[in-house]
Order: sequence, then C-alpha cells, then structure tokens
Amino acid sequence: MAVVKGLASIKKHQSELEAKRAAGGKDFPQYLYKVFPKVVGNEIVVRFLQELDQEATNYDASRGVGFIAVEHEAGAADKNSEKPKNGFMQRALCSIDTEGECYGCERHKDNYKGGWNSKQNLYINAVTVIDGERKVFVVSRSANSGFVQSLIQDAVDDGSITDVNYRITKTGDGTTTQWLLKRLKSEPIDDTDLKLWDLDNEVLKEIPYAEQAKFYGQAHGDKAVSSNESSSSPAPAASADDEW
Repeated sequence: MAVVKGLASIKKHQSELEAKRAAGGKDFPQYLYKVFPKVVGNEIVVRFLQELDQEATNYDASRGVGFIAVEHEAGAADKNSEKPKNGFMQRALCSIDTEGECYGCERHKDNYKGGWNSKQNLYINAVTVIDGERKVFVVSRSANSGFVQSLIQDAVDDGSITDVNYRITKTGDGTTTQWLLKRLKSEPIDDTDLKLWDLDNEVLKEIPYAEQAKFYGQAHGDKAVSSNESSSSPAPAASADDEW
C-alpha cells in the first residue's frame, strides 16, 4: 500500500505492520520523532525511563542509562552527488577509536562537504500515552541541541530525570525545527511493567570496518565509493536532519 489516508486506515495499517513484525520474531525500534509532531501535534508529554548517570537519584540498573553515541550517516556517494534522503537508515557508530580506522572518517577527510562528518546523538527511552495506551519510544536528538542540553542541565540540577513528566514542544519547520523541553508537576506517567528498547543491541549499529563501505553504500543502491576517489567539483552541503 503506497498511500494510507484517514486516521482509521493509518491505525489499521500500523497494527498490521506490528503484527507482521511480531510474526517475524523481530522488533524494530520505534522512534519518537516518527509520531511527534506528525501524529500527535506540536506538544507531547513524556516520562524518561532512564537516567543519564549511574549516580542519579533514581538510577535503575535493570534499565541502564541514556547515552550519547558518536556516529556517521551515509553522505554523498561522490563529490558531485547529494546526500541520500534515506541516509538515516545507514547510520552506524564511528569505529576510529575501536578499530583505528573508520570509513565515515575517511570519506569526511576526502570531502568535508559530503555529509560524512561524525555527529554526537543522545539515545534514551521514554514513555508517552497515545490514544489511551502507554508506548515506549526511543528519543534521539543531537547532543548539541538545546533539547539535550536542557535535559542534561535538569539531570545536574535535580538529580533525576525519571521521576517527573516532561512536555516537549516543537517549534519551527525544516532546518529551523526545535524541540523545547519543560519539566512538569503533573502526576508522572505509570512506568511499571514496560519493556524498554535495548539501545545497545536494537538501536545502535556497530559495523566492522571491513563491512562499512557496503553498509553505507546501501543508501546509494549498494554503490560503495572509495575514499580515494577524486573530483574537481565539491559536493553540495548536506541538508539538515531533525535528528541531527
């Protein structure tokens, strides 16, 4: 089905997809940005399910912590092409510190305007209520965003971010999009008996260096481009991504 129109059809389609995933025995991470603000509007109330530090007041070892990961996303295939729209799917951890070499770092060094620069992203589980049902989502935002900096400051000032609800408000559009964060005094969303996404194993992608060219190349129809390729014309700057 290429087009799904109407709320009833959208819900039915989503239920069918979830059923297929369950039947296949594999869960796919659900990101908050896919429903907010596109589905729920420009405001949403969430409760974070993980602290940012093991020393936090309400740290739960069984849930672990939210963290910042250094990653690359598939950039331009060569110096004359634009960054692919589905580059988010080809996002993986930078391997320069673990393996001493990294395809993304090599491509960035070869073409600084190709969109291959490493980026720091926060990953953390949060629960919200949609249509009366609690749902757990992965919240992913640039570590340099005001949203993440506000959350970090709250963790420092209050000692915990899991004991209250937060209201997230979306402002702006396109490259000016921002998520604003506000700590609330309302009754916290019930966080009992929830299954969190395994950020290390279900969300992050750790691709061995030997396989990275092929992995990132999938964003270009399996066209893996060597970092040694050259061109006389620079690539256009990569377009901004809400999550980055």
